[in-house]
Amino acid sequence: FFGNSRAEDCSGTVSVAYDLLTGHSGEKPVFVRKMRDSASLTNRIDGDRTRFETSFPSRIPVLFETVCSISDAPDAMVVEARSEKSLEREVYTATLKETSDFTGKIAIRAIRGFEADLKVNGQSIAPDTPVPLKAGDVITAEYRSSLFKLPQSAISSFPFTDAKGKVICLVRIDSKDPDAKEAAAGFTRFFDFLQKKRVLPKGPGVKIVSDPDLRDGPGVITLNSKSDKAEIALTSAGGLRIDARNGEELDRTVRCLLDRMDERYPYVFPFQAVHGMPKEVLAYFGMTGKTLEARKFFEREDPAK
Repeated sequence: FFGNSRAEDCSGTVSVAYDLLTGHSGEKPVFVRKMRDSASLTNRIDGDRTRFETSFPSRIPVLFETVCSISDAPDAMVVEARSEKSLEREVYTATLKETSDFTGKIAIRAIRGFEADLKVNGQSIAPDTPVPLKAGDVITAEYRSSLFKLPQSAISSFPFTDAKGKVICLVRIDSKDPDAKEAAAGFTRFFDFLQKKRVLPKGPGVKIVSDPDLRDGPGVITLNSKSDKAEIALTSAGGLRIDARNGEELDRTVRCLLDRMDERYPYVFPFQAVHGMPKEVLAYFGMTGKTLEARKFFEREDPAK
């Protein structure tokens, strides 16, 4: 984590001592800037440090994450790191650009809610297994979400509402599954809130229908709290399937989906009187009912891409 408190952007060289992160294990970490979509970074392994050039925007935090760490690596090496991320999948690559041949071990981090697969030149290997490496080799750590089996674009295009904002989706539950009924109420509260805040026009809310067969169809959301795993996926019929192993997990899973739906139906809370900020103060500064300008950060390194 780095920060630039100045009013102007700046740039410089970052030098990370391994002992601060890995103790004396001999692991040499490879970094990339932490972004939501994609990032790339040239790492220069230099003895007991990793160095890289980066920019520091004014008053915006700059975070870095590890792509992998390499043990028994030469003291001089150049590695090109890259990340590509989506809701259901994250891929980190480390391409060895300048290095002598060596046999090393590769370790990758665990990411909560994701299952990892480590590969060298497309061949799967077990972490911390000795593997011969040379210039040109590509290390890939691929993480797949255990919960989301669909991209954000599928959520953004799912027919929850029509072109005019009318709620048209249908939630199907088994009447013998009270946990599903309780979780389905989350959709009711979600769309009621959007209509109340005028994000969507006033109108009928989401329909919740009892169907023991949980019949699928376009625009249909099925909830099941008696599955063998938690999962959110599209169906071949154009519906949305939400599974969980129990009621508590189903409720959390629905909440995870609703969090992602916020991106499609955004709402920014305006200033309002609260303890410590009475209405007179808001009126004095002319902020009653207004919102601050929102700017997205950490999407990708170059917003123009």
